[in-house]
Amino acid sequence: MATVGFAQVRSIERLIMPGPVVSAHAELEDTCTSCHVPFSRELQSQLCLNCHDEIAVDLQRGTGFHGLSSGVAGTECAQCHTDHEGRDADILGLDPAVFDHDLTSFPLLGKHADVICEDCHAPDQTFHEAQTLCYSCHAEAEGKFIKANTHKPVANAQCNACHNGHGAEEKNLLKSAPPGLCSNCHGDLMKKAEGGSSHDPFEGGECLACHDAHGVSRTQGNASTNSNLINFDLSIVQPASGGLGPRIVFEDTGHFQGNCTLTCHGVTHVAFPYAQ
Repeated sequence: MATVGFAQVRSIERLIMPGPVVSAHAELEDTCTSCHVPFSRELQSQLCLNCHDEIAVDLQRGTGFHGLSSGVAGTECAQCHTDHEGRDADILGLDPAVFDHDLTSFPLLGKHADVICEDCHAPDQTFHEAQTLCYSCHAEAEGKFIKANTHKPVANAQCNACHNGHGAEEKNLLKSAPPGLCSNCHGDLMKKAEGGSSHDPFEGGECLACHDAHGVSRTQGNASTNSNLINFDLSIVQPASGGLGPRIVFEDTGHFQGNCTLTCHGVTHVAFPYAQ
């Protein structure tokens, strides 16, 4: 009897179904409760978000089109995406010719404004799946910047952590000048101990006097030598002369500790200990 009853319910659902669902939802068509809660239309959107979890994240974080568009929050999904209009129906309703890309997490600035949609949005993927990492398109840059000791944002292709890719008041498209820029992530290191002292370049905000913001190449360093992005600015630092010849070396001896062999401020240091 239970089987007959279930079959009868399914038959009734078939009779009242307004039409076939779009092809992407076809596998759900035989199970109405995948998208509908009986007699509770207001709960339908949550069922949509249970499957389209990337949209749920955007709504929660205020990112992407659904999170940034003022007209989306609080709107039922079905108001814009009406299903049951046939397998080939366009329930997305997006017109690329008039779509405002500023209402996404990737506004089209500079040369990106001249790129055609298909260069970033593959026909077999959703618009949301388009790659936004710089290296996904600019593969030639990855080999240039991925080094033995690589700055974490560089390794993760998060160039926009430090750069505005299409325009900035600072040189090299930096969002702001060091040390302020560095302190956005390394604020704990920028604090001078009360009553203590600090390294002159550090005091003057010259982080790049000792560090390379992108990384240190395999020819320059390894896990123990010139680690921690140490790559001295040769306009400030000169080689130290000694029995082993002119050298500029930082030897890692532990957490925030090391020995410097170089000439800086007109003073030659050989295996000079440094500690944070």
